[in-house]
Amino acid sequence: MLIARNVSVSLSRRPVLHGVDFTARPGEVTAIVGPNGSGKTTLLRALSGDLHFSGEARLNGQPVDGTPPWKMAALRAVLAQATQVGFPFTVLEVVRLGLTASAGRETDPRAALARVGLAGYEARLFPELSGGEQARVHLARVLVQLGAATGPDGPRWLFLDEPVAALDIGHQLQVMQLVHDFARQGGGVIAVMHDLNLTAQFAASTALMAGGRLVGQGPTETVLTDDALSSAYRCPIRLNRAPENGRWFLPQMAGLLPV
Repeated sequence: MLIARNVSVSLSRRPVLHGVDFTARPGEVTAIVGPNGSGKTTLLRALSGDLHFSGEARLNGQPVDGTPPWKMAALRAVLAQATQVGFPFTVLEVVRLGLTASAGRETDPRAALARVGLAGYEARLFPELSGGEQARVHLARVLVQLGAATGPDGPRWLFLDEPVAALDIGHQLQVMQLVHDFARQGGGVIAVMHDLNLTAQFAASTALMAGGRLVGQGPTETVLTDDALSSAYRCPIRLNRAPENGRWFLPQMAGLLPV
């Protein structure tokens, strides 16, 4: 389990996060949503141990800010919004970079590529891929890093920053199903999301942020309401519900746009 209390972050002496309390459970996808500049990525980086913070955060009982990096790398993998690769590595070489943190585990980079829909891409040069293909290569890399959803040290965790931002709708669904399956196998997933419809479909729990503060966290259905979303995003938002299952979705906001 991940439990964080009173997490605050300042960047260049400017407060960005203000006393955030946050909880995520293994076995489910937890989404972090909110408008641009609300602190979503900063919170994700703090919780993963990639950014200094004040307060307390524990992952599987281990202090995030006091656990050696090699041990954290075996417990959680981080997929950033963008990762630069400065050399003309092949796709397989990029994915195999994840093996440095998973010594002793049975991991198969080729199988990971197949899981993200890139079987047969092993010999392709990474810089020659499209942005969406590169994003899926990095997802395969972090899957190889963890090796499995659980291990002797408990659940393993995926920290994902906008994992579907560069993908078409088919690959968005493929990636979200993949991370949902990782959670169903006992792992934990924390994902910064902009697509509220995908959030509603795949996230069991959601944290809604605005102005560097957490304005709500809990079951997705109870957190993302008309009033809460309208207040956070500072625009009128009205949710609809699908007739076949009652799940809410955000319709096209054509009626809110100028003619």
